[in-house]
Amino acid sequence: MVGITAYDDGALTALDWSGPRAKLVEEAPMLCTLGPCRAAARLERTILVADISLEKRWTDYAFEVRPFGVRSLLCEPVRRDGAVIGVLSVYGERCHGFGPTDRDAVETAVEQSADLLIVHRASTAS
Repeated sequence: MVGITAYDDGALTALDWSGPRAKLVEEAPMLCTLGPCRAAARLERTILVADISLEKRWTDYAFEVRPFGVRSLLCEPVRRDGAVIGVLSVYGERCHGFGPTDRDAVETAVEQSADLLIVHRASTAS
């Protein structure tokens, strides 16, 4: 499952997702004040959670996403002109679900996601 979230002035907005279940998972950060998507945006760095059941930083978030089969996740900030404008999140159905090849693919998708986020910003600014 994959989702893209816009980040603007500290606010997150779920924009797109790979399917109905991913939509529900992508909306979970909106319900939780803390979570890996928010952390990726705020800290401006990749967040990798190998096993959500062992995660102690975001227990409320883990509670929200586990029923949808999320066992691991990778949240990658999307940047434009040096600023974080969104987060691309990939959700794994098994623990330790992401290796180096997956990370390379996510980095490529992040570059493409920046264009979607720029269009979103332009449409909400007018």
